[in-house]
Amino acid sequence: MMVRLPGVTGRLTVRRIHRKRRGMAIIATIMNSATGQPIQKMTFGRMPKPWASFSLETGELVTAERIDVGTPAHGKFVAPVSIWVTPKPPKA
Repeated sequence: MMVRLPGVTGRLTVRRIHRKRRGMAIIATIMNSATGQPIQKMTFGRMPKPWASFSLETGELVTAERIDVGTPAHGKFVAPVSIWVTPKPPKA
């Protein structure tokens, strides 16, 4: 299917339009709220909600408690994102 858009040169198909409109991924650092140490880095398709649940690399299901979005460094576009979770303590 051909689509004509004003101001766009060349041939665009529906697939190419969807590929061009894809947003940037959110790269977040998962932080342990009990220790303040980073657990892992994770990529999300869009900004996660504070009540979002996801699995860590260890397979543990955790729920986000707090999401902090920092300010970008000078001359940069990407803002740091921290997701604070409380993983269950290891069984003794």
